[in-house]
Amino acid sequence: MKKKQICIFVIVIIAVIIGAMIYFYSNGNNNTIELKKSDGGIEVSYVDGNYKNESKSNLAEIKQDKIWNDDKYCIVEGTVEKANNIEIRIDDKKMYNAIIEIKVESDIKGKIKEGSTISVLSGCATMKEEIYQEDSYINSQIEEGDRGIFIIHKYGIDDTLELNQKILYLSELADYGFEDAERFAFLEKNGNTLFSSNFYKDLKDNAKLDEVKSYIEDKIK
Repeated sequence: MKKKQICIFVIVIIAVIIGAMIYFYSNGNNNTIELKKSDGGIEVSYVDGNYKNESKSNLAEIKQDKIWNDDKYCIVEGTVEKANNIEIRIDDKKMYNAIIEIKVESDIKGKIKEGSTISVLSGCATMKEEIYQEDSYINSQIEEGDRGIFIIHKYGIDDTLELNQKILYLSELADYGFEDAERFAFLEKNGNTLFSSNFYKDLKDNAKLDEVKSYIEDKIK
């Protein structure tokens, strides 16, 4: 093989290797979530590690009766299959949240198909000791493999995060969301149930998950 042919062959091999590396990087290692409807200047990506998230209380006044009677809310029993933290960047502002995937075992209220897997925006980052958000202890404890009962609502066009006159449509991140990260989940932990006892004062502190389910079913009758 002549020198010229050898050079061309080497150049082609190098180009193929570089092309493969670029393809692998852009398709296999890209943690950024594609946003199609949201404004420019917003970036959302999956993150690992510890982060400190400073936030003020986001607990709006709400009564139990509204949760049980409002058709806005769906209530499902299921298992958390994935729990991934995300970083939301709007200009120079950073916020942390999590996207969880729940395998639905029982549709207690609403019309979510049993056996389906749904994505839910948690309202706070999960399972990172250094991440703190006020009034979000319950959802911050969510782990993969947790069973629980989740009170969620379907995201629509009006469910947004707005900052610096820029709009992030939450439906681009998940199918459903929690009203807040403190009062809308019941998590089975070590045989007991973790929930907001300050809000559900008529539910005993040591209630098991099946007792929580019966409690909710009685409320929505």
